[in-house]
Amino acid sequence: MSRMLLLSVLVLVSTASGQDRNPPSGAGPVPALPVVHLPSGEECIAGQVIIKLDKSLRGSIESAVREGIIQVGVPVLDKLCRRFGVTGFQRIMRHPRPSRLALNMGLDMQYLLSFDASLDVQQVIQEFEDSPLVDHACPNALLTLHGQTGTVPPQEGLSPLVPYDTPDDPRYSEQWHLPHIRAPRAWDIAHGDSNVAIAVLDVGLKWNHPDHAANLWINSAEDINANGRFDPQPPPDGDLDGLDQDRNGYADDVIGWDFMQGDPNPMEQGNDNHGTMGYGTANAVTDNDTGIAAPPWNVSNMVLRCGQNGYVSLNAAIAAIYYAVPQGVWSVSMPWGSTRPYQPLADACLFMWQSGALGVGSAGSSGNETRMYPAAHEGVIAVAASDRNDYKTSFSNYGTWIDVCAPGIDLLTTTGNSGYTFWSGTSASCDLVTGVLGWFKSAYPGIDNDSALALLQNLCDSMPDPLYLQGKLGAGRIAMASDISRSVRPEKILSPSSVVDSGMPITPRIVVRNIGDETADSIDIHFIIDDQMDRVIYADSTYLLNMPGPSVETIMFTPWVAVGRDSLGCMAWTFWSGDSYVHDDTIASRFLVRVRDIAILDVKFSQTGETLYPDTARILAHLANYGNVTLRFPLLTNIGMMFDTVWVESLAPGESLWVASDTYRLRVGVWVCNVRVSVAGDLHPENNDTSFVFYVRGAIDKDVACEEILVPSGVMDTLPFLPRARYANYGTSDVTCTTYCRIEDTVTDVIVYSDRVPVLLVVGDTLTVAYRPCTLKVEGPYMVACSIHLVGDQNWLNNFIHQGFRVGAGVGIEGEPKLKPKGVALEPTVVRGILAIPLAADRRQRATLHDPTGRLVMVLKPGDNVIRHVTPGVYFVRTAEGGSTSAVRKVVIQR
Repeated sequence: MSRMLLLSVLVLVSTASGQDRNPPSGAGPVPALPVVHLPSGEECIAGQVIIKLDKSLRGSIESAVREGIIQVGVPVLDKLCRRFGVTGFQRIMRHPRPSRLALNMGLDMQYLLSFDASLDVQQVIQEFEDSPLVDHACPNALLTLHGQTGTVPPQEGLSPLVPYDTPDDPRYSEQWHLPHIRAPRAWDIAHGDSNVAIAVLDVGLKWNHPDHAANLWINSAEDINANGRFDPQPPPDGDLDGLDQDRNGYADDVIGWDFMQGDPNPMEQGNDNHGTMGYGTANAVTDNDTGIAAPPWNVSNMVLRCGQNGYVSLNAAIAAIYYAVPQGVWSVSMPWGSTRPYQPLADACLFMWQSGALGVGSAGSSGNETRMYPAAHEGVIAVAASDRNDYKTSFSNYGTWIDVCAPGIDLLTTTGNSGYTFWSGTSASCDLVTGVLGWFKSAYPGIDNDSALALLQNLCDSMPDPLYLQGKLGAGRIAMASDISRSVRPEKILSPSSVVDSGMPITPRIVVRNIGDETADSIDIHFIIDDQMDRVIYADSTYLLNMPGPSVETIMFTPWVAVGRDSLGCMAWTFWSGDSYVHDDTIASRFLVRVRDIAILDVKFSQTGETLYPDTARILAHLANYGNVTLRFPLLTNIGMMFDTVWVESLAPGESLWVASDTYRLRVGVWVCNVRVSVAGDLHPENNDTSFVFYVRGAIDKDVACEEILVPSGVMDTLPFLPRARYANYGTSDVTCTTYCRIEDTVTDVIVYSDRVPVLLVVGDTLTVAYRPCTLKVEGPYMVACSIHLVGDQNWLNNFIHQGFRVGAGVGIEGEPKLKPKGVALEPTVVRGILAIPLAADRRQRATLHDPTGRLVMVLKPGDNVIRHVTPGVYFVRTAEGGSTSAVRKVVIQR
């Protein structure tokens, strides 16, 4: 994927008068946010900081208010919360079931902290970042919008309307930019699809505007009266019943969400009109005999309010991305930014791209090459603004990081009071591209985000601006269709991928697209692979006859075997007689040939589907032998503290096979699965280890369920602790139940602890239950079981879960481990990847590795003195001899 960037500049926005959120019209200005001006030049919201916690704390954060201060159950963090008087500790990703990608990226560990607005934001950030439990911290920055209203432009110089499909909107003739990007030609191919959703992260939308109401995205699960529109009033006439029917963390979100005020009505407020202008440019209702048209010819607008008064809140923008992506949004406009990169936003943009959506960012309006963010982050399309003559506008930023240009001056769009206005800015260009991407998805439903980006760039027209020839305006000015009757171009190299294995056969494959509307015949398609000396080591070609337009074909070439270890390049192009666009018909990529002895190709569960349920399952691993001899080796698997070893008796060179582990009993919760192959003498062991996070949720047919046992788990100290478990209501009504917790000694099978707590469970909600304190003074293995009982529950067997743990003196429960001897210095030692522990083989020494909560991660014995394959993070190493602790040290393991 080409690197894509978003540019932005701190420019206050002047918008036209508009309507209030309820509505009515004529409301005054929105109250200003409490703003702090930092020495770095940043502006942020006072009393708020965004942090990302280490993934090792997942499941350990339990917010509670004590004397008005938030406490989360982790001593190190609780101390900081008390120091700064933290009154809010809100998780940004509110969805109760984050995707596997989100869990792998640790996005569920991002939190917004709130405290007194008079405190020094920088000091709060610094002290939280100094904690080893915090990955990073940053202010809740205010990111400036990049659009402005303008005067009515002169009518001369408009692009002539071409005789293609044109809408009946009365002011369409004033929209010079639509024929300029050949929208009428595209509309001959297809109109929009309401199943495609786009969003503009802005200050909201006057969603009752006559040129927007018909294009609103509708969340049918929350549309209580099922009339296909948003009625912001209580039932029976309205949709505001206060319930979260689709269980996404947001109640009554019929058309989207207001992330500034935390309610389901994202109406643009006061005199703010930037969002309504943006949505009008991207997707005003087209062919409705009213107002204006837009590129998609009607897709759906998911309305997300993330700012006010010319700014967007960093926290609100991130939360909006986390809301929109699981809802299936296709393209997202981000017409704002800052010169400073913020890691939480970088994570959100990468999550959006890897989830299959497209983020689009404005280039900013300082007229220079300054890089703005989030466009500089991977996964965002950077858009600069162009004028009627395809030159960069005077205000637009530019540079080698720009992906495309789009018209951005004097665009007619919607505004408040059901009106229309002309506006300019890279915001307008950004919103325009977002709408064009919506049309791509309507015209080609099977297209993915990578292919959509390639199509966007391939369709671009060249520009006369000298900056274009210098590579500082990206692929050129966007177009929605080709300006020739037929145009067949290679779009994407599918194979070889970025890394291939030496000795394994590879079939080169490319995607070819006819972006015209006529059939193309006798297309000559070529593919070559060359080395770093530009010597061709593979070449093949084929013909494609009678390719209709528009259409897509996957072309396969003769199989090829890579040998050795090298960095190679590949190139594909199409050609036919009379083609005057040869320069657009070539694509290229590079890949690495690697040598491996044995490797794990794929891992999956015997259960199918994205979501696993509490039941038995096996780990299935696909293994391959890349070496020169037949191998015998063990496959090692573990889920949490459950381990299994399967011996592969014989795997010949070049062969592969699927190996199944023994049966695991899955229980509800978030888990890490590790799969490893151990081969004596393997020169490339780093390729033989894989791990991933997965989620096991309660069965859908449950009424009530115990979701997860929080404490006890792992290794516990012989000190008092509070058993805790999380319960959920999957039924259709609120119920009063009794929850149970018992602990038994697995050696004697004697129950050593039991307690019961009655609870009220609200539909769709989860509840953490704390039982009375427990002290286990006898060291050894134990089993904890938690359950919940509801009279008449037909699925009561699903309401019981259990897990094993050990009790051993000297290991703390939470916070920094209570390791002996006291007073040992815990200055951190930073290592990368591998940690060596000097244990003498002739002495009774051993070492244990613990996470920050004190739970046991690994035990090392004499002779086994190297720790590998440990997830990067903060740990404590305890070395002992003869049962007594001899040393303790803190270790930060990095990749």
